[in-house]
Amino acid sequence: MVVKMKNKLFFSAFTCAIFALTSSSFAENIAMNTARMQAMDKITGRVSVIDVPVNGKVEFGSFSIIARSCQTRSAEEIPDSFAFIDVADSDLNGNLTNVFRGWMIASSPATNAVEHPIYDVWLLNCINKKTDKKLLLSDKELAERNNLQAASSSEKHKSVTEKIDEMQYQNEADESDNTHINSDENIMIEFETDEDADISDESEETESLSVDLEDVQTDSAK
Repeated sequence: MVVKMKNKLFFSAFTCAIFALTSSSFAENIAMNTARMQAMDKITGRVSVIDVPVNGKVEFGSFSIIARSCQTRSAEEIPDSFAFIDVADSDLNGNLTNVFRGWMIASSPATNAVEHPIYDVWLLNCINKKTDKKLLLSDKELAERNNLQAASSSEKHKSVTEKIDEMQYQNEADESDNTHINSDENIMIEFETDEDADISDESEETESLSVDLEDVQTDSAK
């Protein structure tokens, strides 16, 4: 009887231990509603902390960043966060191309990093906070984002110098357009000035004729 009781106690303890190990090994991650990220402009050195709501979009520079999922580990596990992030880059014409789509790990930002010559973003942690509904995207917008064309490898590895040259070229083109507009405005101003001068000359001629007529009438009266 004593042996049977010991066997039952041993079996019960063994079962509890196995259950504890199993539940710990297969503990589910906790879904959060916001991915807290850090974004950096490599040219200016500006670093910003941005909160991207799940299924929402936040812009940084030419980047538009969407968080599809953000999860953190349960309390009994080593703290860490995982987020599925979608990053698109806008070119000079406003066209978007996908430069990153995949999982980011807060504890290992270099494992799956964004490749871009000017901007960088990485995950800090996943949190729960009140979200701005204006940032959330509709199912249609999310579906359209899934069909976004991926940037070519040459575009991803384009140097900072090339990117700056493109931006400078665009600025020069804009200035050229403004110069053209200003020249058109100057032509209009000159045209208006000429019209005013013509009107002024006509007025002087009319006044002169009026004076001559008055003199003729005066002589006739005499």
